[in-house]
Amino acid sequence: MLYLAISWIIVFLWVTLVGCIGLWSLQRILKKHLNKPNIFEICWLGIAIIVAISQSVSVFSPLNTKVLCTLMLFSMAGVPILIRYFFYKPSHIRIVVSQEKFKAISYLAIVIFLILYMSSRLANREIEGYDTLLYHLHAIKWMNEFPTVPGLGNLHSRLAMNSGFLILAAIIDNAWWESKSAWVLNGFILVLATTHWLFTIVFSKNSRTERLYALLTLPYLLLKLFNQGPNLHYDTSAHIILMIVIKYLIKQIDKNEGLRESDSNIILTNAFIISISALAFSFKQFGAVTLLLISFYTSYSLYKEFRKIKIHKKVFFSRTVLAIVFLPALIIGGHLTRNIIQTGWVLYPAPILELNVDWAMPRHPVEKGHPYEVQSVSGHYEVIKAWAKLPGTDYHLAIDGDYPIWFNRWFSIFKKSGEHKILLLSLLPFSIFLACIFTKKILPNLVAECLWALATTSSNLVFWFLTAPDLRFGDGFIWSWFALVCSLTVAFLYQKNRYYNLIGIVILIILLTIARVYPKPELPQSLFTTQSIQKIAVDRVSISDFEGKQFEVNAPMFRNLCGDAPIPCTPYPLHILRQRKQGSLRNGYNILNLETLLRKSKEYEITSESNLGKWEGPYPQWGLLQPIRWVHSKKAQLTINSEELEDKKARVLIKARSLIENQNIQVIVNGVKVADFQMQSKNNWILIHSKQFYLQKGLNRIELLASKSSTYEDGRELSFYIEYLKLLKD
Repeated sequence: MLYLAISWIIVFLWVTLVGCIGLWSLQRILKKHLNKPNIFEICWLGIAIIVAISQSVSVFSPLNTKVLCTLMLFSMAGVPILIRYFFYKPSHIRIVVSQEKFKAISYLAIVIFLILYMSSRLANREIEGYDTLLYHLHAIKWMNEFPTVPGLGNLHSRLAMNSGFLILAAIIDNAWWESKSAWVLNGFILVLATTHWLFTIVFSKNSRTERLYALLTLPYLLLKLFNQGPNLHYDTSAHIILMIVIKYLIKQIDKNEGLRESDSNIILTNAFIISISALAFSFKQFGAVTLLLISFYTSYSLYKEFRKIKIHKKVFFSRTVLAIVFLPALIIGGHLTRNIIQTGWVLYPAPILELNVDWAMPRHPVEKGHPYEVQSVSGHYEVIKAWAKLPGTDYHLAIDGDYPIWFNRWFSIFKKSGEHKILLLSLLPFSIFLACIFTKKILPNLVAECLWALATTSSNLVFWFLTAPDLRFGDGFIWSWFALVCSLTVAFLYQKNRYYNLIGIVILIILLTIARVYPKPELPQSLFTTQSIQKIAVDRVSISDFEGKQFEVNAPMFRNLCGDAPIPCTPYPLHILRQRKQGSLRNGYNILNLETLLRKSKEYEITSESNLGKWEGPYPQWGLLQPIRWVHSKKAQLTINSEELEDKKARVLIKARSLIENQNIQVIVNGVKVADFQMQSKNNWILIHSKQFYLQKGLNRIELLASKSSTYEDGRELSFYIEYLKLLKD
């Protein structure tokens, strides 16, 4: 319990100090004094800076304890800046506290309760998120031990699901937080956001619309806070970041009703909004719509300011662009660079912009079957979208099925959720809001700001429904949409504070009832520790490379969960997987291009054969999607006629599979051994690619030798079976 509470305080101080350095840098670039910012703005800015730096560092170095300690030492430079911003007038602070003593004490008491409650609750629990055990923990393990690995997605496509949240988790998962990021990070983000929202509700005096938006989205945060288990799912964190963007767009509406901000503060606001939008995109790609629209908003806002400048326009333009663009460009650039290195695709998991590199993941499945489907970019992308429409074993119906097939089942689940009621409730205030615009009840200078915020939330909702309408990907969009239309409508219809407060409280009570938000107190089992990551059972699988070279991977034995298993781990140890450099994990993986290889295959005539069964199958129920031939006993032989072959240099390519552990297969051509493969695990396909050999003129004898065989119920003595045997020109 205390372990988590102390950890959150340390992380808060760390990111705040980094944010102070970032804010000071903006002040130096603009060469203007900036008004004292909100402590939470600095904190979120610090998180964006840490993610940007860590992404860049991860390209060249593992995110280990040395990197964490270096970043923490770097943050110490922010101490004098923090003191200057917030504590340089102690007498002023005393006056403020004395004037609002009740508010301050109440706020502090709530924050302490949240920290103690969340820390005691999380410390008692084991990791709950499926995706966290599927790949989050293992991706962090790779980032802790290696720089960004080329072609890591070829080992396991999920490991290449790039996220700034996992980057942040990887940098935290060191030293005294080793293997604890699932407990520390998500809880920290939720507590930070909730305290930020409460601060806005309690202390924000002039931002009427912003306060109401925070009040109406508070149930969403409490719902997540009171039901969140230890995991590394980044959907909620991305939604929170996007809510911060909308919150600050609304803040501009409130400011436009009052005095105009200085040029430097307008630039600071735009720099903050677009940086947070870039952070949301790096956390989860559904932030792309917000990032695009906020980029237009920032450009439009700066264009208006630029037109008002009469002198030194070039200086103003260059400094402004540097102040606003640098951090978002660093975040997005680092994100896309990691995508390219890990997959060879710029916008992975979307099959867009493939680069011509040897480690690029294949666009389409190399062979038939689910493992090959999810290990290709287009196949993986379709599976993600289909699963978001129809979670469960029937997800494939949503890939090629018509719209009604998945929508009817999706809607039957959605209408039982609280978010369905929230969405219906939003229709009334939305209609009133539109009526206010058409009847010109809203001031003309506020219409543009309203429409920017409304366009962003609306576009997010539409994008979510069209791409991945699973509720956990879109619940934050629904809450944000509802809170926005309600806050805009209420704030413009009721100008008096008493009406505003009363209506806000009534709506909040309704939302808390719908969302069923209530705390579930749990006594801590220990004050100074948390639960541990459960161990994952794995099986060592050998994959054979060309000419008998082999490498091993770990294959999980339960539900494809890699968890915290030793590196490398994949639920799909495909026979076409190759190491880019033999024995080197750092150099990554690529996929054997079977299509190119098979183009070299030659037609040949079999004149005689022995101990090779007839073609049988396929047997989809056992994962055999193509016909196969059994090798009887321990030796099979076939004789081929090479009279018609133009090129005498050749290789043998055989796709084989054994049902016997530790099977050894040798290929002998005309008495010379050209391949020797050890199959340590059964039921795994291997690709036998022999050494180069010379064909004799006339007849050539190819022998397949096995070290073991087994007698089955039908009386046959069998050793292994093959899907094809190809003769390749070399």
